[in-house]
Order: sequence, then structure tokens, then C-alpha cells
Amino acid sequence: MTDAMAFQPIEATLRDGRRVRIRAIRPADRDEVVQAFDRLSSEARYTRFLAPLRTLPATVLERALHLQDAHELGLVAEIDAPDGIDIVAGARYYVLPGGERCEFAVTVADSWQGAGLASRLMRALIQGAGARGLTHMEGFVLAENERMLAEIWADLLRLDRVGRQDSFFELGGHSLLAVQALSRLRQTLGVEVALANLFAHPVLADFARTVERSARAELPPIFPVDRNNPLELSFAQQRLWFLAQFDGAGEAYHIAGGLRLKGDLDRRAMRRALDRVVARHEVLRTTFRQVDGRPIQVIGPPEKGFQLEEENLCQAADAPGELRRMAEREASEPFDLEQGPLIRGRLVQLAEDDHALLVTMHHIVSDGWSMGIMINELSALYEAYRSGEADKLPELPIQYADFAVWQKSWMQGEALENQLAYWRRQLGGELPVLELPTDRPRPAMQTRRAAERSHMLSGALSDSLKALSLQQNCTLFMTLLAAFKTLLYYLTRQTDICVGADIANRNRAEIEKLIGFFVNQLVLRTELSPDSTFEELLRKVREITLGAYAHQDLPFEKLVEALNPKRGANRTPLFQVKMMLQSAPIEDLSLPGLTLSPIEATSSTAKFDLLLNLNEMDRGLSVSLQYNTDLFEEPTPIRILNRFHTLLDRIVSRPGARLRELVDSLIEEDKREEIEKDRDLEIDRLRKLKSIKRKAIGENRSETKH
Repeated sequence: MTDAMAFQPIEATLRDGRRVRIRAIRPADRDEVVQAFDRLSSEARYTRFLAPLRTLPATVLERALHLQDAHELGLVAEIDAPDGIDIVAGARYYVLPGGERCEFAVTVADSWQGAGLASRLMRALIQGAGARGLTHMEGFVLAENERMLAEIWADLLRLDRVGRQDSFFELGGHSLLAVQALSRLRQTLGVEVALANLFAHPVLADFARTVERSARAELPPIFPVDRNNPLELSFAQQRLWFLAQFDGAGEAYHIAGGLRLKGDLDRRAMRRALDRVVARHEVLRTTFRQVDGRPIQVIGPPEKGFQLEEENLCQAADAPGELRRMAEREASEPFDLEQGPLIRGRLVQLAEDDHALLVTMHHIVSDGWSMGIMINELSALYEAYRSGEADKLPELPIQYADFAVWQKSWMQGEALENQLAYWRRQLGGELPVLELPTDRPRPAMQTRRAAERSHMLSGALSDSLKALSLQQNCTLFMTLLAAFKTLLYYLTRQTDICVGADIANRNRAEIEKLIGFFVNQLVLRTELSPDSTFEELLRKVREITLGAYAHQDLPFEKLVEALNPKRGANRTPLFQVKMMLQSAPIEDLSLPGLTLSPIEATSSTAKFDLLLNLNEMDRGLSVSLQYNTDLFEEPTPIRILNRFHTLLDRIVSRPGARLRELVDSLIEEDKREEIEKDRDLEIDRLRKLKSIKRKAIGENRSETKH
């Protein structure tokens, strides 16, 4: 390369500690850049990355943009890392707001760490340059069906536009968004497309050809029903109502959370916004009572409003502590399903410009996705009312009660049998019971006392997991599930493993914007072979997960009823551990005049032996493990989290490793820890012994003097 290519080097440090150098290239040297790019491409895998910006510091962007003294700019970034990854940028075209042209592309050596960093760097540079679209210029001449697909993808992925050679998953798609994309296709084009087809053909042009060959959709539409007739409960609501009759629901089925509001809060606008959310969603003003031996929904009037209590802690000696205790009380206070309300809140003032909004709902009227809808609507309504404007949210064509009636009428006969047939094949015969090694004997009756421990995965490891998922044509959830099952094999030495997972069950466009209890539980059963590689396990998990997604409509309650598994009073049926990856669509938290931050609620109730909860954050993946304290003592979940982290590190560095090798490496780590523990105990014992001897010698000398 010429001297011009070393023009004005910039150095910076990423949050994971790696050093990065960025160098500007003059337009005159473009051909030489492309030649270097082609040479590297011939030696390594060519990959186009458009994953979301995560951990690239803003200073890198700011300083890089200062170099743009020409309309056309290429960049070369070299990472001073031990493995010597090279990233070359050039030869992809993007349009800037003023119509100028800017070129970006990326080639990385075969390294997941390099791929993750390339993803962050390129997205940051493209966004920083002000590019309106994050896809290349070629391939924007779309056929009619491609145009409709591109519009759906762009809306779901929050992009300005999508090209015909773009991959859904490279653009940031995941399973939940894929299900939404298919539901919108059903609504727009009236076709039924299997989820597996999108995974098999993730590029828009290829997927469009698959859509052309798809059959017409057969699902009946959801219509509003007569409110003068008794309104049935959905299958999920029926189960919670039944549990409540025997005092079996309790705090385990409360959904609690909150927002910290710092700044100039308009309390009247906030109250109006909360009242309007309740007025928009019938389910939030619904109660339940029994008529002729069966439960029905009773919908209250729109003017019922939101039950909001106010507290003032400005003079409290320990306001943060009191707020924490108040949040715990709010989350645990029981609901009366017959009297209601089944949503409540508390607005707590901590200072003149500092408030906290605590909200608790019963699961029978809500779920995690619903919390996101509520926050998004609350934000839009508060902003409108604070500015003296009217409510601009679109009217809801249907309500949750309409879905419940539709579900009961559809999930019967042939539709029910088709769903049941799949699950009987997957879960037929005697289901395995996961025998986790516990620190205490398992009680005769299942208890629900819980605690939680958390761990943070670095941005580099998180990006590497995403890159591995893309390369294996899987989602991040599938990769993490395969890793979790490997961890459970390490803990139990069992190879037939069932893990529970939530599915949003928002696979119809009409219900995406509704608050209600839609979430369903899936049972993901996998037979592990110790001699298979992790990549082979990942392919198996992918197949099983896609099959489960395709049959997600069967309510968990109907599945348990149909399988009728052996029930033990001290275990949950079908599965004993669960894994969740949070991906509900919540917009950026923002309100005019306020700085917002979430108040996370921790549950003290355990539904399962272990619950692994993962959450994507800006700085990486947050991993928390909830455990039953009557089974496990605190050191055990901490060790499990540490081993999970180690396992993920080894998977991204050696995805072709056999499961037996991965587990053996964890066993070796156990042995090293045990040796270190014994050594520390021996050192402590000798220290105490020396102390006793010194004390005894001192006492003897004292007696001798006397």
C-alpha cells in the first residue's frame, strides 16, 4: 500500500480492552485498497456484517468522522490483538444525505472475535457517516412481491430500506421478528409460509421466490364478538384462574416493574396517560367471576381508570431503601381476580425532580411483551398530553376478549389434532426427569422460595456468539440453548434433556399491539450424544426449535392435559428448568423533560429448579440464574454461572469440539478449584495452628515469670 494509506492514523481502546487503529485512504488510492481487499478475501471467508452497534465508543466515531475531507472514503482498521485479525473496509457503496458516495465493506479472518468487532466497527462508521440506508446500493430494483417483503422487513428491523440481496438475520433479525414477518405476510398477501423456509432462504430475493410458491393461508380471521354474551377465558387464563381458586397462583404470577423519572414530571399528564392506556385495553379493566360453574370475563367501563396511589419520600432518612421495600410490597400484594383491579401503580416522589413509577399487573391480563406495549403507549400519550395535544394512537380493531373467543373456537377438531400429533411425537413415551445434583434433599412438596445470582458476558463474547449463530444459520437463542443443554449434561450426565422456553405467541399481526396473556410455554427436548460436536448439536437444536415454533399455537395447558405425565408433588410437569432470552420490543425509554431508567423487579418465587434468564444489553449479555433456595446453597448457582461463561468461551473458540471434550474441560476446572480450595483451607489451618502455638508460648512465659 502507498504512504497515502497510512494517512492520519487514529488509535482507540474498545471497552473489551482491545486496541484499534483506523486509517483514512485517499480516493486516488481506491484501486489499491480493493486489490488488498481481494487478496485478503481469497485467504479468508468474505462476510458482510450489518449487526447493531453495541460497544464501539463514541470517541472512535467522532475522531473517525473528522477525517472525512473527501466525498469518497475507504478505511482500513487493524486490531493489535494476539491473533492478528485484519479488517479491511472498502468496495461497498452507501448513499449519504447529500447524495455523495461512501464505500464500506469488510473481510475478516476466520475468527468469531474478529467478526464481532467488524460488525460493530462497520455499523458505527456507516451510521456516523449519515448513511440513510444500511444496505448496499446494488439490488434495489425490486419486483412487486420483493418490494412488499422489503417494506415488512424494514419496518420490523427499523431500517430505512432493505435490498434484494440482504439477509434477514444479518440485518439483525431473530426468531421472534421472523414470526412477526410471517404473520404480516399472512395478513398482507394471504399466504402461509413455514418459519423453516425463512431460515433456509434468509436472503430477500430467494425468500421472495419461496413466498410465490406458498399455499394460501387457512387461519380464520379474528373478529370482534358481542359483548352482551358471556365472554370465555383463553386457555392460559383458565389455568391461572383455576390455580387462584386453590391459592396456588400468588406472587409467582405477578408482573412487576417500574421507571425512575428524573426531571420535570407533569403529574397530571402522567395520570391521564395511564388512564388512557387502561381505557384502550379492555383486558386491563377486566375481572373474572363464575357463572353456572364456569369462569367468564367481566369488562369494566372505559372510564374506570388506572388505580394510582401517590407517596412522598422527600423527607425519608433512607429514601432508596424505602423505595426498594415499597417495590417489594407492591410486587407481592395479592390481587382479587373477582373484584379487581388487576393492574395497579404507585407514584413515589423522592425529590422535587426525582420520581419512581411502580406498576404491578396480574399475569392473567398481561405478559412480558405487554409491558413493552404499555411503556411505548405511555410514552406517546404522556408526550401528547404534556404538549396539550390529543391522543394520536390508532384505535385497536380487536381486544383480548376477541382473541380468547377466537382461540377457543379455532383450537379444536383438526387444528387441535394437527398440533397434538407433533407434540406427541416429540414428547411421547416416558419423559426424562432432570436429576440436578442438589445441596439439600428435595422436599416432599414443591417449594417456591427463590434467590437470584447474575453474571455479565463481555461485549466481545456476546458479539462472538452472535457471529457464530449467523455462520451456523441459527439465532442467538438457539446457540445459547445448545450451550445450556451442554451445561446441563455436564451437571447431570443425562443425555435426554427437556428445557422449557417461553414463546411470545404473537404470530398474528392483529394481536401484536394488544396487551394480554398471549405468551405460551414450549418444551424443547433434545437427545445429546457425547461424541457429537457442538456444531452438530446446534443443528439438532435448530431443527427442534423451528419445529416447536411451527406448532406454538397449542396451549401449554392442552399439552399437559393430552400427555397426562406422571405428576410428582415436588416437581413441575414436563420440564424442571427453563431458559429465557429477553427480546420483547420496547422502544428507547424517553419522555420530554425526563431522564428515564428501568426499575428491575426481582421475584422471590421460584416456579422451577433453575431459571436461566438472558438479556441483551449495550455492553453485552446479562445472565441471571434464579434458583430454589430449598434445593441449592448460594455457592452452587455462582459456580454454575462461572462454568456457563467458561463453556461459552470454549464454544466460540472451538465450535467443532465434541461435547465430551467440552464437558471434560469443565470437570478439569472443577478439579483445579477443589485443589485450590483444599490448599487455601490448609493454609488457613496452619495459620490458625501457628496462632494457637504463639498464644500458648506467650502464656507459658507469663506463668514462668510468676
